[in-house]
Amino acid sequence: MEQPKSFGVYLGSFNSPPSTHQSSLLRQWDLIVVNPAGAGAFEAVSTQCTSAHILGRIEVESIVQCGLGSDAAEIIRAIGTFAQFLTTYLKRKNYDSPFTGVLLAEWQASFSPVICNEIVKFINRLGFDVYLEVSGPNFLSAKQCRELSMELFKGIICRNGSILEDGDRRNCFQMDNMQPILRAVAAQNCLRDITLMMWETIQDNVRLDLSVAKRSFVWYRYCSAISWIGPKSALTDAKVAYNHTVADEPLGSLMWLKNDKIIDVQEVWRLNDSVSLILFTVCHRS
Repeated sequence: MEQPKSFGVYLGSFNSPPSTHQSSLLRQWDLIVVNPAGAGAFEAVSTQCTSAHILGRIEVESIVQCGLGSDAAEIIRAIGTFAQFLTTYLKRKNYDSPFTGVLLAEWQASFSPVICNEIVKFINRLGFDVYLEVSGPNFLSAKQCRELSMELFKGIICRNGSILEDGDRRNCFQMDNMQPILRAVAAQNCLRDITLMMWETIQDNVRLDLSVAKRSFVWYRYCSAISWIGPKSALTDAKVAYNHTVADEPLGSLMWLKNDKIIDVQEVWRLNDSVSLILFTVCHRS
């Protein structure tokens, strides 16, 4: 399966049938992240989603309610709860799952990297790819990157990797904690394909500055990452997601003249001798 060139996030519920805006989101990206426990999510992605990669996002901490200091019996119970969630929402009996992968989120407070590795192997045996979600300010330490079996993961999502929630850019010092995970991804890219994604959520009352967005897109290209940038309400409101997601790099002043369609029109005009002759005749008569 080809690497995704675009991705998006929608964690809200779905109507039955999905609304116009919900249907548009299901057809908009190569990879989409949804809440598998959301109302109507399983049916919506089963019938209308055209994305090649469909990820069910699982907030591990809120589901298993288990801490790193728990004893063995509690950890076993937590793993059982997690497995039950998978079979309930992503791999229902008598149904072919529409999901191609699982996004593990908020896992660091519940499972150590060693246990996480075994959970990922279990998910792989169920037929799902596994993606890992990390967020600032700490992301992943170098020790955690070494302990995690990075070869098991199909991709990594960094929350607010280059843009802070207040719309300001994450400066170089604030991005320093992201270096271990970026190096781990780069090492895996030497051996196989692994997708790096930047999930940038900004507050609803913030207007994203053009310079901040352009800087982030330059950084995405440097890191070979794909991105989703949108307001917080876009995560659960399909209309906001459709209208206010930043889909492409913002154009600078007069950069619209370099659009392929504009260039094609310019070429037609430049090479059309008859138009030039008509204009010359009109101008001469006047």
